[in-house]
Amino acid sequence: GMVYVLPNKAAPTVLKAFKEYQAWAERQSGRKIKELRTDRGTEYMGEMIDYVKSQGIEHNPTAGYSSQSNGVAERMNRTLFDKACTMLDASEAPLELWAEAILAAAYIRNRLPSQSLNGKTPHEAWTGQKPSVRHIRKWGCKVYRHINKKTGRKKWHKKSMMGFLVGYQPGGIYRIYHPGTKEFKVSRDVFFSETQFFNTREVTDKVEDILPTAVDEIQHESDDHEDDSELVGESGDEEQQAENAAPIIYPEIVVQPPP
Repeated sequence: GMVYVLPNKAAPTVLKAFKEYQAWAERQSGRKIKELRTDRGTEYMGEMIDYVKSQGIEHNPTAGYSSQSNGVAERMNRTLFDKACTMLDASEAPLELWAEAILAAAYIRNRLPSQSLNGKTPHEAWTGQKPSVRHIRKWGCKVYRHINKKTGRKKWHKKSMMGFLVGYQPGGIYRIYHPGTKEFKVSRDVFFSETQFFNTREVTDKVEDILPTAVDEIQHESDDHEDDSELVGESGDEEQQAENAAPIIYPEIVVQPPP
């Protein structure tokens, strides 16, 4: 599945993200999106309907108050939310990094076997290539990022900078968070200390009570509905910081071969 972290759930914001996903998915697959299924949230109506019709895409909104009608997306939402909560709690990371945890959870999930894909990973189903997991490390562990001389480092300056692992990007690149400056950096040249973590908080409240309301909505799944099928796709490599963002996961997009 691919996750976009958005600053809000306004219809124009969601439509812009969908257009970016459409361009990426159609270019990478060589096929056209045929159908889009969503709930009846206001962000998916109006402008979204007009756009998908102009593209010849069939829009199938689910019945109101029936999350089971969109079971694939609902199940993926819950899967990623549970993984992200565990990652945050295990490393005692600051809760404002919840969006980074969601993106990392999606990256890892795309590289795990799925029963709905007959044991294949979503990454292999999408790209045709088996993914490597040799670079995966414990989320939130302490790391030391090498500072290259090309950045202007002098001989007497520090050769590395301490941070924490919060994500991955294609090509074996790690996404590092530096709490001192609150900056995110990317690097291949990293030393890991997988026995040390953030340890910046004592968890006394439920994560669900602290994360933004928009994220809480992904838990609203019918208790009696179980759908183990998964989205097929590649997790995104977006680098935007998202302290007050809401994850949007596009569900059940069907593609057809070009004419």
